[in-house]
Amino acid sequence: MNAISNPPAEAETSWLNSITSKARKAFEKMELPVTDESWRKIDLSGLELNTFQSGTSQTSLTAVSGESRVKTFHELTEDDRNSPLYKIFFQNLTESLDKIPDIFHAQNLSEIQNGALIEASKTPETVKLTHKFTSKPQKGSALFHRVFIHVPDNCDLTVYEEFKGTPSEEITLWNIHTTAVCGKNASLKYIASGRFTDNEYHFHNFESIQERDSSVHLTVLHEGGISGKSFYTGKIKETGGHFRGIGLGLGRNREFNDIEMAVEHYADHSESSLYYRTVLKDRSHSVFTGNLFIPSGLKDVQSHQMNNNVLLDKKARAESIPKLIIKAESVQCDHGATVGEINEDALLYLKCRGIPEDDAKSLLVEGFANEIIDEIPLEEIRERIRDDVKGRMLQ
Repeated sequence: MNAISNPPAEAETSWLNSITSKARKAFEKMELPVTDESWRKIDLSGLELNTFQSGTSQTSLTAVSGESRVKTFHELTEDDRNSPLYKIFFQNLTESLDKIPDIFHAQNLSEIQNGALIEASKTPETVKLTHKFTSKPQKGSALFHRVFIHVPDNCDLTVYEEFKGTPSEEITLWNIHTTAVCGKNASLKYIASGRFTDNEYHFHNFESIQERDSSVHLTVLHEGGISGKSFYTGKIKETGGHFRGIGLGLGRNREFNDIEMAVEHYADHSESSLYYRTVLKDRSHSVFTGNLFIPSGLKDVQSHQMNNNVLLDKKARAESIPKLIIKAESVQCDHGATVGEINEDALLYLKCRGIPEDDAKSLLVEGFANEIIDEIPLEEIRERIRDDVKGRMLQ
């Protein structure tokens, strides 16, 4: 196990200081993206980002791995900085500075508390990361972590990244960025699981970059929080790439969650699919946006996306927004979405067979969620999410 906590200020290396200082200058010039199309559904009016700073409360990033190499930013030695992993990471971080898309990216770079570099070994294995506050959040508390994953050619890695909320009377902010680079014929199974408490804003950005014949399977699981926005983007750069994104959102009370999944195809003979479901009750509100980009000149590209939502109460809301930019002709693409209450015919069918109405509704909701849960790569996560569906949505 490798436990990472806030290092003393003097432990910060010069390269990290140069990154944060440049990002801070960019952050101070930027405003909340309230007019941007991707941000128009989320209410940011009460969010004053400059009041949230790193160091207000202690945070930790704990990594558990086998043979895979896991290094923190502050553990990097001179030999590490000469390694291929570090060079790929530093190039990616520098490129992030050159094209900062919004104020949340700028703040993450300017306030980095903790970070981890992960490189897969030749043996397939699982790395577990846990982000959390390790001291009681105070006013202005925020968590700014950054993770970089490298899966070399012909390697297979599973990464489970857990965002573990901390109860507090104070409003807190999560701003986490994850980047994955997959080599030729590499395979990455990545699971992002957010379990936030009532006073937490949450923002997460994930991006994967794929080389020839590589495969990425993304799983997104979300519960809780005041409000949040997440971006999950797969970029298929070379021929033969495959990207699969699935997710399940559970909303109750007045929780709001806005998730945007995107696939960008830049090579022939590539495939992608998105499949996201939500279960919502009370006055909760979910927004799912499925983005697809296929430039002109590509051939034999297949892409599919589906979003299904079940509303357990009249005042729950779900929105589905497909955004497809397809400039090539030799492609097969489709999308679909459904929003509705529990299927009355199915409910009647179960009741007619002697199953009480409440039990019948529970069975239908569990069956709806299991379409996603059954595809989660790790058994321990599947069982935990099934328990969460019962405890969070069916009581």
